[in-house]
Amino acid sequence: MKFARLLALIFSLSLLTSCVAGINPGESPTPPVPPPTPGAINVMNVGPSDGSIVALDSQVTIDFDKPVNPSSISSITISDASGNGVALAASLSDADTVLLTPQANFAANTMYTVSISGVQGSNGETMENKYESSFWTPDLGNFESAAATAGFNNVLPYGSDQAIVAGFKISADGRKIARTAIYDDSGNLIREATKDDAAYVSLEVVKAVFRDNVLYELIAAAFPLGVNEYYVIEYDATDLSEKAYIKIDTSKLVMRDIRADSSGNAIVCGFRSTDGGAEGALAKCSAAGCEVHTSGLGELGRNLGFRSCSLDSNDDIYVVGYNSLAVHETKSTVAKYNDSLVVQSYADTADGIILQGIDVKNNEIVVAGTSFNAAGTEQDLLIAKIDISTLAISQSAVGNATYKHPPEAGYVNVFNSVAISGSDIYATGSRSTVAEATSYEAYTVKYDSTLSSQASYVSQAAPLTRNAGVSIVADGASGRVFNTVDLDSHASYRAIISDMDLNCAAGPCS
Repeated sequence: MKFARLLALIFSLSLLTSCVAGINPGESPTPPVPPPTPGAINVMNVGPSDGSIVALDSQVTIDFDKPVNPSSISSITISDASGNGVALAASLSDADTVLLTPQANFAANTMYTVSISGVQGSNGETMENKYESSFWTPDLGNFESAAATAGFNNVLPYGSDQAIVAGFKISADGRKIARTAIYDDSGNLIREATKDDAAYVSLEVVKAVFRDNVLYELIAAAFPLGVNEYYVIEYDATDLSEKAYIKIDTSKLVMRDIRADSSGNAIVCGFRSTDGGAEGALAKCSAAGCEVHTSGLGELGRNLGFRSCSLDSNDDIYVVGYNSLAVHETKSTVAKYNDSLVVQSYADTADGIILQGIDVKNNEIVVAGTSFNAAGTEQDLLIAKIDISTLAISQSAVGNATYKHPPEAGYVNVFNSVAISGSDIYATGSRSTVAEATSYEAYTVKYDSTLSSQASYVSQAAPLTRNAGVSIVADGASGRVFNTVDLDSHASYRAIISDMDLNCAAGPCS
């Protein structure tokens, strides 16, 4: 089988950005941010999202979980990589939302960091930790001449020797446009489709799934202030003709994952912001519209959002999310819903577990994420099996991270996605390479049915230092594993296609 060029299919944006603390509108799922601290005032969302590419005249919004004291917001700053501050007008657009308006346009091809500290709540609550989020402005001079100025969050199998790539491309004026393309295994473009909407400043495919020759995509559509709305778009994979474009019409949603059931409905999961934090959100979408269900599950009664979802052969839906009092007291929740979006059962994990990915096949559930020690001072990779009757962890394995570090240094020892193929399990994420989490590499592992590691590879784009495996699909029918790697926090993207033993035809998978 020919993998020569597609296994290193890279769409370089010629941009650098900073460590991702959350998930951008195309939130390739990246290592999680610490959960809110009860009694304090906490940042819930920053728009533009961390790692985004934004227009030069963008504003910045910051959502908190409590009403804000307006006299305290002058401590918020925006600066470039050299520390030069941006002149701002700061105001409240809502009781719990800060609006930052630059007094002049941002410079092109520049990384900016929003630093949030010193903000107080209207009742005197204080921030316990500084919060930072970064975004990039486009290099307008390069976009018109760049043949493939684009990025992707998904690589999926199509047939025996082709691949579907879904994400975005950059227009001449620096806007993101949702893009889907099919390539052969030599990297030749076969066909593509784009989706634009003048009502938004950007559209990007967050996640995609392929079933019965239909491609289902979750699209994040961003307004100028960074607030997102979400759509499901369906394509006929034969010619990439559009079958449906459906809005998930509920406010304050952040959607992360998508699946398709046997009746052709799209199942989408994520979270909805609430006054007390967030609650898990599920949507079932068809051409007639979307039904949305939200719920706060788990022992602590405050779910901080569903991270991933999967379906069994009966179209029952399984989700993972987490809720927390503190980092080392974090509990993840595994929940089962029926096809009417009614919860059937759920179970909490032990303290110190954050689950990011879930896959269900052949009456087996596998989850992956990260695990803390009892003190919350060390963090490592986690792969686990879930008992399908009790939804409790029945078997788990941790390890393979090269460095353990305090949580405040950054969450980088984590699996973001997991896939089952037969008796084998594949997981991808990131792990630290040096102390203080200043460098980390994308890390992909194959496990057997006993959760024993069988093979692995590292993808590190030197001198870029912040790499993460975003999603993984194992296609036993064609004997290929598809891994999407984010190079240096959205600076560029890599599609790695290997055989089932994680061997790449052209040499090392990195």
